[in-house]
Amino acid sequence: MVNGVLFNNNNALIAYPCNYSFRDYTLPNSVTTINNNAFFNCTTIRTLTCTSSSELNIINDSAFCNSS
Repeated sequence: MVNGVLFNNNNALIAYPCNYSFRDYTLPNSVTTINNNAFFNCTTIRTLTCTSSSELNIINDSAFCNSS
C-alpha cells in the first residue's frame, strides 16, 4: 500500500480509495495492470496520468466501474 492505494506484488493496482478527494492521480511507472474495480465508485477522480516511461499494459474492463 502506497498513500492509501493498494498494489499487489505483481505491480497491479488493486484498489484506489473512493473516499479520496484528489481529482488527479499519476500512476507509478512500475504499475503494469489496473485490476477490475480498482477505481470502483471513485466519483471524484477526473484525471489518471501515465508517464511516457510507464509499464502499464493492461486495464481490465471494469477497472473504472461506477466512476466519473
